[in-house]
Amino acid sequence: MKDYIYNKVRDLVQDGLNQMRNYNLSESQYMIWLKYSQELLRIITVDYNPSIYLNYLKVGLNMNNSLTPAQKVGVCVDYLIGVLRVLL
Repeated sequence: MKDYIYNKVRDLVQDGLNQMRNYNLSESQYMIWLKYSQELLRIITVDYNPSIYLNYLKVGLNMNNSLTPAQKVGVCVDYLIGVLRVLL
């Protein structure tokens, strides 16, 4: 199970990095990606460690509104990379 979660979070990190490369990323595109990433994280961690998901929700809720959408994705990716380190 841990390997499955690791692989899915790694894929999510890669997707986030791809989103960050889009210099025209809009706030609405960021919000769609955030909801997608939150839902995926909820699904894959609910039976393993729900605090991973709950802490990720806090990351999204406490986001600094002065950041660009790409920077906001970057904050999320930083959290997800931290999750990867824990899963190793």
